Amino acid sequence: LAPLSDREAQVLVDIARGRSLKQIAADMTLSLKTVDTYKTRAMKKLDLPDRAAVFTYASQNGLLRQ
Repeated sequence: LAPLSDREAQVLVDIARGRSLKQIAADMTLSLKTVDTYKTRAMKKLDLPDRAAVFTYASQNGLLRQ
């Protein structure tokens, strides 16, 4: 997760855990649009095309054990 900001990384892990953007936004006290921007940036930086790829990446890199 080195190329990601802390918030991008947290959003990515939360998505991999099956949380909705709305849930993530509420917990982080951010707007839905801001969380969507973090998601989009993180997925682009890691070349992840969809949520399934996010889950696979997180699982393979041990991010779901935290």
